[in-house]
Amino acid sequence: MHACRADASGTVLSHFLDHCDSLLKPRLASLFAANLDSARRAAPYRLSVNSVNTPHNTTHRNADLSTDLEKLHGPAARKALDDLRREIDALIDRVAASFKNQKERYVFKVNNYDQIVTIFHERRVNENDAALRHFLDKLKKDRELFVEAELLTCFAKLIQFVKHAEQHMDTTPTTPRTSAARSCSSHSR
Repeated sequence: MHACRADASGTVLSHFLDHCDSLLKPRLASLFAANLDSARRAAPYRLSVNSVNTPHNTTHRNADLSTDLEKLHGPAARKALDDLRREIDALIDRVAASFKNQKERYVFKVNNYDQIVTIFHERRVNENDAALRHFLDKLKKDRELFVEAELLTCFAKLIQFVKHAEQHMDTTPTTPRTSAARSCSSHSR
């Protein structure tokens, strides 16, 4: 008798969950489409960006949505999540372009990508996830560009010298070391 009840309750519960799923899927699709459209149509001058040092709330909201959809639907939601990722990238680029100087743009982008990566890590998204890898790559690239821009302000002449020397080394064929040079280097050891 217990087995019959367990079987019947499993069937009842299964039907109930299927019904809930059929009610929620269209609403979730509608919510996702609205977020995607919102990111696509967002104009930087309409968004309130308080500071380059503060990630935008849209970034946080969409990172949350991405991780939740990934957890709920897994690979089935991949195309929709890729579309959202592209729109968020484009939005971050549009908002960053509204800042006056390049360093501020890099700071804004780094802070937003860092927020996305942090949310993905908090939600324990798989390290091999394509979206996480994408945002980690964007974060790394923009950090490097920021550091380069920062160094350029203080060490412009040194950087120019090094780049010129590297170009000269690349275009000049290497010559074999002479025996005199070899003997000098062996004595210095």
